[in-house]
Amino acid sequence: MKLEAVELRRVGLPLVAPFRTSFGTETHKDALMIRAIGPEGDGWGECVAMIDPLYSSEYADAVDHVVRNHLLPRVFALGDVTATSVEQALEPIKGHRMAKAAVQTAVLDADLRSAGVSMASLDAFARRCTISFGVSLGNENEPQAPQSRPFTPSSSAVGMFSSPGPRSRPSVA
Repeated sequence: MKLEAVELRRVGLPLVAPFRTSFGTETHKDALMIRAIGPEGDGWGECVAMIDPLYSSEYADAVDHVVRNHLLPRVFALGDVTATSVEQALEPIKGHRMAKAAVQTAVLDADLRSAGVSMASLDAFARRCTISFGVSLGNENEPQAPQSRPFTPSSSAVGMFSSPGPRSRPSVA
């Protein structure tokens, strides 16, 4: 796929309930969305880094900087891109796993959409993909019993974001 442009969008979403952990309380989610624009389709990736470097060394402003100044120049230098070629091109950059994953997911999503395939429909993806995740238990001061919710895989578990809205092309590459 020939990558025409990449758009970075910062979005803020209010949380339904405060998210309390040992490193603080959040009432909204600030996210960096990456839109990869190709000739046949657009793809989206979401960076899961938080606004402050409290849980991880990666945080939204630093991810924005790393993506713009270090990752995207390597991706655009490839010419034709695939998720695998993006992974290989970004491998020399140390760390920044969340930023790299967001860029690679956007490229993969665009490539798949151009072929008329959704990432969620890939049987091979569902069977071969291992998602490592941890649980951050809250430090709530309320005297209520902890609530247990089962983990169910969803598109957000792999850092994907899809927008069913109309396509618009930014003029910035």
